Amino acid sequence: NDEITGELTRAEGQNVGTYAIEQGTLTAGDNYDINYTQALLTIVKANADTTAPTANELTYNAETQELVTAGTPTGGTLMYSTDGENYSIDIPTATNAGEYTVYYKVEGDDNHNDVNEQQITVTILAKALTITADAKSKTYGEVDPALTYTSEGLCGNDEITGELTRAEGQNVGT
Repeated sequence: NDEITGELTRAEGQNVGTYAIEQGTLTAGDNYDINYTQALLTIVKANADTTAPTANELTYNAETQELVTAGTPTGGTLMYSTDGENYSIDIPTATNAGEYTVYYKVEGDDNHNDVNEQQITVTILAKALTITADAKSKTYGEVDPALTYTSEGLCGNDEITGELTRAEGQNVGT
């Protein structure tokens, strides 16, 4: 009733690679002469994982804004792009109102596979701009007064261009 006792061992290491499984402390008693055949333990890359970035809720403010809140990768580096070709660790930014596509992927590390490209759509909403024409009057036969206005909501160094016009007519009326 001899028993095999002890443990197999392997070369130390947790990274991707091949490690020898060795006889270690195995014994089978005095009645057996162990003829051990070595095997290998292969550690393969795990799939990287990520918490996806989220689209920021943005409104135009004349400043550069980050389009997404960063995702969190496990087992690699999260990369971003706005064209699907040129990737960087930097979160993409934009200034002008419009719709933007942010591509992201994980470049796996030595122990993790890459995660394929995915995308998220982000919109920078146009900011509300209120233009109010100033009321004007004139006496019949005179030249029109300058047509002026006030505005509310303009950002930064942005400017309003153009001019106001009025409906045709010279007779008394509004």
